[in-house]
Amino acid sequence: MYFSKQSLNFVSVKVCANMPKLLAILFTFLMLTIHPASTSAQDSKPHLRDSIRALLAQYSRDQRLQKFREATDTTTSMQSGKVISYSFIDLTTADGPRENLLFAYMYAGYYASNNGEIDEGIALTFKGLDVVDSLLETPSQDSIHLLRTKSTLLMNISTFLSSANDFDGSFEYIQRAQEVSEQIEDYENLIDIYYNIAIAYMEQELYESAIAYFQKDIDAALKLGDTNTREQELTIQSLYIKNALKQHDTISALRLIDECNAIKDEIPTICDANGIFNYCISLISSNIEAIELAP
Repeated sequence: MYFSKQSLNFVSVKVCANMPKLLAILFTFLMLTIHPASTSAQDSKPHLRDSIRALLAQYSRDQRLQKFREATDTTTSMQSGKVISYSFIDLTTADGPRENLLFAYMYAGYYASNNGEIDEGIALTFKGLDVVDSLLETPSQDSIHLLRTKSTLLMNISTFLSSANDFDGSFEYIQRAQEVSEQIEDYENLIDIYYNIAIAYMEQELYESAIAYFQKDIDAALKLGDTNTREQELTIQSLYIKNALKQHDTISALRLIDECNAIKDEIPTICDANGIFNYCISLISSNIEAIELAP
């Protein structure tokens, strides 16, 4: 899942001590009273949406996004999260700022999709894209942050389309997310993007392309200072073996098994290193005839 809750810098202000308690009570009540997952948030419990909107409206415009995020963090119900998000959309549409509306749509899309309403989730996320594109039309110091958010929205759409079994569409949007993230050298998002593209290629048995993207994943991790990339290296080795088996290259397959064993021995602390290595061995044993090693 690509959704990530973006962080913003908030000013420190004093708020009414009773407000967080009132919010917590209302959200608890909301979770207990909203049941039918198939009910659209547009139609369900309008009085609750009005109540949430009224509570959030008591905060300053600068505080509202923070309080909205705190509210969604307290709920484990997708339906509740969706109603809270729609309440924030209502409030922000009437009384901005548009940056808040962007996040309102992003959260609402996430909750709708994970509530089983994928088409609604996709539509909401596209609305978020429209907002971010309109904000990007005016150059500002927030452009990098907005582009990172745009990449996250594109990643979310890719995930939602995959859930709807639209794999071509999913691949198109993860590639679009890649273009945006590479433009701003956003390696945190690129780690997820490269990994998911590598998996997509692997599932299509396009092993050379998968290897290239797993290597990109490793490079992005290293640029973030994460040197623990041995598991990815084992995965790459297993893909080299798969590719050798696919091409009936006996010599390369056996050589790669030895290399995989050498890497495994260097990292005994990785819990599934043996599992990956054993998987490589099973590839050989289950393809004895294919690589012409049958007795």
